[in-house]
Amino acid sequence: MTGHWINANWNLQEQVLAFWEIVGDHSGENTGALLIEILGEYGLVNPDMLGWGTADGSTICDKAIAVLAERIDPTRKQWVPEEWRAHCMEHVIHCASRAFVNKVSPMPIGSIKSKLATDEDDDLIGVEEFVATDNTTNDLCDTNEFDPTDLLGKILAFVNQVCSSPQACTFFHKLCKDESLPPLQLLKWIHTRWALLYDLITCLLDVRPTCNKFTLLANDDHRVPNLKFPKMYGIFKLNKGEWCLLELICNGLREPALSCQSFSHAT
Repeated sequence: MTGHWINANWNLQEQVLAFWEIVGDHSGENTGALLIEILGEYGLVNPDMLGWGTADGSTICDKAIAVLAERIDPTRKQWVPEEWRAHCMEHVIHCASRAFVNKVSPMPIGSIKSKLATDEDDDLIGVEEFVATDNTTNDLCDTNEFDPTDLLGKILAFVNQVCSSPQACTFFHKLCKDESLPPLQLLKWIHTRWALLYDLITCLLDVRPTCNKFTLLANDDHRVPNLKFPKMYGIFKLNKGEWCLLELICNGLREPALSCQSFSHAT
């Protein structure tokens, strides 16, 4: 929890007020009680001293601010939670990025699992979080060149598969050198940070020749462990149309990713 204020010289100040583990459930009531306890240590449970409460757009945060308001101003005349509750702009941008990706490339998890795995494998960790709210797709699905239903699931599984094997990583770096490319480490995607998907795709595009060669050669190279039958590295190969769609998705995510930098301390 951080505090931001303007001092007597009109300079913006900020400070970490607390870094606490939430003990118990992450409900709005419990979170609100923690806010009250932390602010109480600083003597800030006062409507004349406390300004806006900024958090992400979850309903838990809405409830936590309401619980705080009940303690600060039971009459809700001076400190009204609906007026003093601000939304984190970085989170708003993340939600916009998620909506964009889901619209361009919806991914029913059943389709991905049936194509990439016969059971629960490590290469599907985190993919469940990428499920769209519906199974509709845009006009790209009607062409023979693009297959948005599987594309992002395919690259996420490919990255996880390579990164989970030291031998596969070593072979990937060797192919980078063979192609006169820097031996980049493929980036995994953290599903709570949608801007990171832009970095992941950018990294893949930077080593596109290596990715193509890896999916062609890895199955027959003794230095790379075989995947669990019946999977083969060849199922991760992207055709020309899929690489084109990946570039379009990357272009769409560029501005949200850069905008998040301006709102976040994690530059």
